[in-house]
Amino acid sequence: NAAKTVWMDPGCGSFDGSTSTQIEAVFPARVFTDGAAIGWFCSVRVPTGTTAISKWQVIYVAEVAANIVNDFWTGHINPNALGGDIATDISDSTIVRAITLSNSSSSIIVASSTAYDALGTLTPGDVISFGFIRRGADASDTYNANFKVIGGQISWQ
Repeated sequence: NAAKTVWMDPGCGSFDGSTSTQIEAVFPARVFTDGAAIGWFCSVRVPTGTTAISKWQVIYVAEVAANIVNDFWTGHINPNALGGDIATDISDSTIVRAITLSNSSSSIIVASSTAYDALGTLTPGDVISFGFIRRGADASDTYNANFKVIGGQISWQ
């Protein structure tokens, strides 16, 4: 199987309290305000020629160096077998991550494979939902600023 990468635009999917903005007047971004649990959810289809997720990354722009607390959630459904179960994996939850850059520097957070390893067998055309949730009210979230996400990147194998 050839490796493929799918970009998740910050405007795709649904939003649980996040807002949108632009960074440097060109990049759209999702804004996760401090002090709240805010989510971004985006669904993509499994690409032709692939059967597994190899990496999930969230690209962000850091304003301060501190810790954020976040969850990575996933779901899986085969749209051609309706009536079947929807597999979910929310085991990569409430993780403290160090943000070491600041001053509008871009970087990535890589989800642990535990965020998607319980989704079952993936087939091209299946729909995978990806959720990134910031737990801004968690005491361990010391990132006292808005957290800005430029998008996500899924690598498939």
